[in-house]
Amino acid sequence: MNRWSRLDLPVWILLAAMLVAGWAVKSAAEGRRFTFTDPGGTLRLAYPAGWFGVPGSTHVLEVRGPGAAGGFPDTIAVTKTPAKEGATPETVAEEDALTRGKDLPMYRVLSVRKARVAGRDGMLVRYAYVADPFDVRPDADRFPVAVGALEAVVVDRGTVYRIRFLAAASRFRQMERLGLKILQDVSL
Repeated sequence: MNRWSRLDLPVWILLAAMLVAGWAVKSAAEGRRFTFTDPGGTLRLAYPAGWFGVPGSTHVLEVRGPGAAGGFPDTIAVTKTPAKEGATPETVAEEDALTRGKDLPMYRVLSVRKARVAGRDGMLVRYAYVADPFDVRPDADRFPVAVGALEAVVVDRGTVYRIRFLAAASRFRQMERLGLKILQDVSL
């Protein structure tokens, strides 16, 4: 028996142990969440712990992921506005679509469907548009970026909540899955 074959088994065992330990650390870090509670309301939302707040944001909550795949960072943004008389999630989503159509280049609604959000009737709107990443990251290239978005619209006690999940088109499927998971645990 040659000397190298005697060392093979311990090396493979060590390699397997290192892979399992690395996977465990990665899983623990990815699974951690930070819970945001709106100081002026009842909204509670848990988002990935590694994400950071956007200084100077006018949103109730705006956080971005640590990377910027495709030049546009993964973003979660929450807005809260007074509801107009008789507003429903359907009418708010329709008005938002018309407004975004004027403001966002190449804006397209991809789908609209009813959904339960925080135990209330709401709307889920998937849309896409073209963004200038320089508006989000001053160090970014000036190439336009296709952005995908998922927005939950809920009207509760005279307030409209909009919870948006945005990402570069290349990452939108992952962001959409994260958004749908987060929406399962939102409370109002």
